[in-house]
Amino acid sequence: MIIKHSIRCFLKNQKGIYRDKMLFNIRRVLDKYGISKYNFAAFSVHRSVGPGLSFIQGRHEITDRFCPGCGSDLYMVDSPVRILSILEGIHDKVIYGCACGEIFFQFEEK
Repeated sequence: MIIKHSIRCFLKNQKGIYRDKMLFNIRRVLDKYGISKYNFAAFSVHRSVGPGLSFIQGRHEITDRFCPGCGSDLYMVDSPVRILSILEGIHDKVIYGCACGEIFFQFEEK
């Protein structure tokens, strides 16, 4: 499916152009089928209220600072982990994606 492929491409290449294409493809598919949410095993993609915007939600919560797939530290400068989405609230829900393909989230203090 194009959504999974777009996410994998961004996580592997970690360049802005791939992020833009990923978000565009997610929104395009959701708009095409008139749905606001699509579920996968490890994550879901959502249409946001604003025009042309979309976001990703992870399903696997972590409580430490390491990718559950490869053990990479989230906060190192050369980390293969990238922020995919941030859902603001009392505690921000930060959704991460790693070059190893893992998508997960962590609640963080403001």
